[in-house]
Amino acid sequence: MELVFQQLRKFGLSRNEAKAYTALLSLKEAKASEIAAASRIPRSKIYQTMQELHKKGFAEILPEKVTRFRAVDFELAVSYYIETRKKTIERLLKTKEKLAGYLNSVTLPKRKEVGEFTIFRAKRIIHKKIDELISKAGKTVVLAINSSDLRRLFYTARSSKAEIKVLCPITKENKNAVKQWMKFSDIRHYETETQVKIAIADNSDVCVFQTNAPMALCSRDEQFVALLNGFAFSAWANAPSAEERIAEIEKGEPVKKTEVIKGDEDIFESITDAMKNTKENLIACVTSYGLKTAVEKRKELLLNLKSRGVRVRYLVIVTKENLKYAKELNDVVELRHFEFPMRVVLTDTDCLLIAKDTKGKSPNELIRSNVPGLVGRMRELVENIWDAAIPAEEKIMEIETNKPVEGVKQVRGRENVFQFIKDYVQKSRHEIIITTTPNGILRMHKYFKQLFADAKKRGVKIRCLAPVTGGNAREAMDLGVEIRHIDDVHAVMGCFDNSRLVLLHIKDDSPGINSPEDFAILTNQKGTVELMRQMFDAIWEKSSDLKTRIRELHPGESVKVGIKAGKDALDLDNISMQKSEIP
Repeated sequence: MELVFQQLRKFGLSRNEAKAYTALLSLKEAKASEIAAASRIPRSKIYQTMQELHKKGFAEILPEKVTRFRAVDFELAVSYYIETRKKTIERLLKTKEKLAGYLNSVTLPKRKEVGEFTIFRAKRIIHKKIDELISKAGKTVVLAINSSDLRRLFYTARSSKAEIKVLCPITKENKNAVKQWMKFSDIRHYETETQVKIAIADNSDVCVFQTNAPMALCSRDEQFVALLNGFAFSAWANAPSAEERIAEIEKGEPVKKTEVIKGDEDIFESITDAMKNTKENLIACVTSYGLKTAVEKRKELLLNLKSRGVRVRYLVIVTKENLKYAKELNDVVELRHFEFPMRVVLTDTDCLLIAKDTKGKSPNELIRSNVPGLVGRMRELVENIWDAAIPAEEKIMEIETNKPVEGVKQVRGRENVFQFIKDYVQKSRHEIIITTTPNGILRMHKYFKQLFADAKKRGVKIRCLAPVTGGNAREAMDLGVEIRHIDDVHAVMGCFDNSRLVLLHIKDDSPGINSPEDFAILTNQKGTVELMRQMFDAIWEKSSDLKTRIRELHPGESVKVGIKAGKDALDLDNISMQKSEIP
């Protein structure tokens, strides 16, 4: 065992920390006194030892009445340690380069650095990043989180010196936890439990993260931070306070009808009964077992519902193992893939929540309710999931061709970025949305006008948000897409068929294509794509249409926009978003 302690010290642990960690691995989860007894560390030192283990990523603190600790998997803990050391080395290398440049020529002007994006994929490292972001904040912290984060972030947030604002769904189940948060933060109710969450510190450091399928995108890029800040505070302004939400919950309004059903046969019959009685909509989120059941036992029922005009939809995690059933069900109903192990059936009036089985067999408990509030909230959640899900055909193709499902990468140089955008435009089949700068209108007119025209012939809807000015109004009119005016652009981005996203950082906002310092984040990560789509739609609703904007710029019956009057003048009463009359 002494040899194990010596080896653990190579990963930054003291002797006592190594002893405590080894003991905690055997206990799995324990109080400090139990760890002290197992490791033979004096009780006067055990709390400090465990706090250091927690800081170094080898132990988790469980916020209970009597504090307990849980060991972190050794590989995860070591990964975090190695990542930390790598970052230290990277910082030293960057410092060396900056210092060398300064010493070589102190007269050189300082250059504004390009905003950086960092991706984290390990859950433990993501948790550490969020804890660090909150702990180091000096002024403000804004969190858009879900119920599960309330417990995990409680102690970190309570210890922060910053002003903390929180958006989170407040429910009967978590209201007591919310009351504890209210003692040190300003917390408000957000209706939907979302897997994509946001943390913003001091209006300068942002992290968009999810932990169900671990991924985080962190950045100090000014445009990206401003964009997410705007979204968070827009939601904040419209959210009810925690006091109001808790008062609503505690009124004790009677439940219309909620029942718990047990037993395989009764559960099957209850679900079947609810499906039979629906008249307009049926949406089911199922596991592989539910997918198999739909094909083998409910196929005739589903076909009957479709013949009656009912819209039937299924959400499932499509895998190699259930590919056969996915293909068969896809011929019967609307089927989509989403990485979300959820079991729920929604009809016109009922919500059926199915208990998770432990052995891969049939469900053993069902909660059925027709309470309007519960049904409505669950429908909103499932509809959001449906909108973000991948059509089954695409997922099946990805599996059969062994193509990766999701990814994030950086591309540098405007010309290289444009090649990706051109490819995405050519592959789009439904919708393209864009936010860009005033010069971005000029670039699109020069390099993408024909591509947009071809896309529109395929039935693709194209929308764009951009500042429309006297310098780009003619090109905006002639571009042939639906453009709306906004005063400021916080992020340049393009979203294609709600499945591919390009976030572009523009170093030199020139009309040309040559800008090697530009770079872009390209991703098809569904949560991130859907989040940016929601932001775009929110801004779109409040923006000015192109006709109104041009009247503001050039009041009068006949308007000149950088061209001669006469036949080239813009006729504002006959503006067409499909085809400009400018020659």
